[in-house]
This record gives sequence, structure tokens and C-alpha cells, in this order.
Amino acid sequence: MHINLSNFSNFKKNFLNYEIGNLFRLVLKDNYPTLGDEFKFIDQDNENKPFEPYYKKNILPYVEIFELKRIESLKSLRKRNVIAIPLQFIIIILTVIGILILPFGDATQVCLVLGIMAFGGTGFWAHKPVRQYAANVKKEVFPEIFRFFGNDYIYSEESIIQMPDLKASGIIPSHDRNYLEDYVKGKYKDIALELTEAKLTETRGTGKNRRTVTVFNGIFVLLEMNKNFLGKTVVKKDRGKMGNWFARKFNKPLFSKKPIDLKNVKLEDPVFEKKFEVYSTDQVEARYLLTTSFMERLLELSGLFSKNGVIQCSFYLNKLLLMIPSDKNRFEVGSIYQPATFVDDINHILKEMAIIFQIIDILKLEQKTGL
Repeated sequence: MHINLSNFSNFKKNFLNYEIGNLFRLVLKDNYPTLGDEFKFIDQDNENKPFEPYYKKNILPYVEIFELKRIESLKSLRKRNVIAIPLQFIIIILTVIGILILPFGDATQVCLVLGIMAFGGTGFWAHKPVRQYAANVKKEVFPEIFRFFGNDYIYSEESIIQMPDLKASGIIPSHDRNYLEDYVKGKYKDIALELTEAKLTETRGTGKNRRTVTVFNGIFVLLEMNKNFLGKTVVKKDRGKMGNWFARKFNKPLFSKKPIDLKNVKLEDPVFEKKFEVYSTDQVEARYLLTTSFMERLLELSGLFSKNGVIQCSFYLNKLLLMIPSDKNRFEVGSIYQPATFVDDINHILKEMAIIFQIIDILKLEQKTGL
């Protein structure tokens, strides 16, 4: 099997239409792409440690095995959808008829809810082979991908990070529920690194106005340094004058009733100033930490992970916590309709980890100069 090094095309922009189109081609024509004699793979910028040799040795053995699993899963998916799709059309028709003939009110609402549940349940059953295939890739292949960064790297679908341990950072928003998954742990240049996908929600309002609001959706990156910072420095999203004042005034450390006197830090970068507000208990250290290079990387991370969100971070104790908003799951398996080369999965991971490593490089260099 020959590996051709060149740029590869990204998944189609409209992922939903793409998946639905493939599903109907699978059901109607029993047609799907298969692994050929050649497939594309992108080389990495780090010439001292290219991914290609590691791919050939450690990932390629999984390709043919999972290609067979993928085809088996697609066959099972097709069989289930041959049953599920007609059932879903019947469910839609019966639901519409029920809404039309039943008296308007609670009865129609019950009919609609039951119809949605039946439609969703049928789809959930039909796509079980896809979920099982993805779970197997995460369990067997993803740990091998992350071991490229070092033998001490571990990957797990379940996160071991505890939210109370992060509250001292001062940037965790108020929430009453948290959902953590896709956990990575390792070291980079003697700096301990942990990251996990996170979703934080809060219940607001009462009675009919009661609702669940997502207050954060994205990734936590926790870096542990070799020595403590002198003070506490937080970089938050600019929320306007009033919002920034409240954020500074009522920011409290863990297990303390006394607010920390965080003072605004003015920086010279106008682009950075438009997106972020910086507060610190130590003005000198804050300016020492927030170099031009660090701010550029932070802006680059914001652009890479989210079009709308802004990264927040906190230097506290001997830790740096990055809160990176993201509008999609970062460590998900690629489409089952594509051959099981894992190329897209790998390159997303390599690109995202590379920028995080660059942040660590900057901080490590500054530590050597006397931080």
C-alpha cells in the first residue's frame, strides 16, 4: 500500500447533507467508497519528527483491520435503515394525521412528542453500528495517535478531571452540571499537560420560564509548571465596562470570602485589547507573561478552535488553565463513509496539539529567563 504525501480535502462543509446523501446512496445503491491502492496523507511541519514513519509503523496496521470493520458496520447500517426509513415515514404520516384529527391542546402535544420520540428512537437504533464502529476506533486507534507525542501520553473517552480543582483559576463560569469527555494526559518538555472536552450548563428561571443554558462548550487545557507564579493573572473575554468591573470585583479564590484585588492590565496590542481583558494581582508578572508571541498564539488558538468564541486563561499557583470554546467535538471519528485511513482524524489532532505545544514553548523559554 503506497502512501502519497500531498494535501487532502477536508470534509464537505455541509456535513449533515453529506451524511444524509451517503446514507441514501448506501440504502438505495449499496454503494460506498472503499480503500484503494493509494490514499492521501499530509506531512507535518516538524521535519525533525515527521508523522509518516510513525504512521507506517503504528497506525497503518489498524487500517486494513478497521476497513473490514467499517464495511461490516455499513452493511449492518444498511440493513437496519432498510427497515427504519420506511418506519420513520409511517411515523411522520401517523403523527401528522393524529395532530389533524385530535382536538387542539394537550392531546396534539402528546401526539407530537410521541411521534418525535418514535422517530428519534428508530434512528438511534438504526445507527447503532456507526456508534459502535466509532467507539472501537477511539478505544484502539486514538491512543496510538496520541502516543506519537510520547509514550507517557494516554487518551480516554472518560475524563478524570474534577471541576472543583479548577475553580481556583477564577475563570470557570457559574454552572450546576458538567459533562466531561475525551481526556488526554502527557508531558511536553517537562510540563504536565491535561486536556478534556467540556460542556457546562446552568438551570435558570422558574416554572414555565425554567430552562437549561449552556455557559461553556469546548476544551479545558491544564498545564502544570515547574514553579509557582508570583501572583494570579486572568485573561477574559472583553464584556464591556460594566461586565469587566463585575468580573474583577467579585472574582474570589477557592475557600475564601475575601475577593482578590485583580487590577486591569493595559497592553499595547490593539487587536488583543479588543477581544480580551486582562486582570492581575501582579502587574509586572502579567506583562512578563503576556508577551507579543503569547498573545499572537492565543489569538491563533481562538481562530483555530472557534469562529465566535474567545479563549480565556488563568495563570495561578503553578498552573495555566486555557478555556477554549469550540463549536464542535474535537476528538470525534471521521465519517464512516470514508475509507478507514484515519488521516483526517490525525491531522486535526496534530494541528491542534502543535499550537498548544507552541504556547508551552513560549512559557518554557520565559521560565528559563528567570520567571
